[in-house]
Amino acid sequence: MEINKEANTEVFEILSYMDKKSIMKIPYNTLKFIKDNRNLGYVTKIDKNDLFNPNNVMKDTRKILAWIDLNYLASEETKKAKIKVYQENEFNYEKFLKENNSFSNMFNSSANYNENINENVSFIQNNNNNLPSIKKENIFIKILNFIKNKLFK
Repeated sequence: MEINKEANTEVFEILSYMDKKSIMKIPYNTLKFIKDNRNLGYVTKIDKNDLFNPNNVMKDTRKILAWIDLNYLASEETKKAKIKVYQENEFNYEKFLKENNSFSNMFNSSANYNENINENVSFIQNNNNNLPSIKKENIFIKILNFIKNKLFK
């Protein structure tokens, strides 16, 4: 994936509004990466009085700021609470996806389709017992790993 230079521009601007004590908690390499990977021609829509308004800040910017907050600015107590909330949100999202994307919901109009699907699913489940299991990472961990990889290349 590409580095979102506009998001880095917005992050840099938001960091410029923060106090020096907070900024000093962020490693120099991270700050340098953000500074070096900005789009200098991009004009942000950030309102200093309303920094995190979703209409003014890009989604990628919020992700980067959340990562910075979690890794460098938040206290241990706050980190644990935030991680718990992230995990709960991920669980609820996966539950929502399972409920809305089930095979039975797709073919409610025909019992014949449901019978065929159930047969196919049981066949697949029986054959999948021999396959190695795949470790699933939640979306928050994937986002953090992605940002870390991009920031520290």
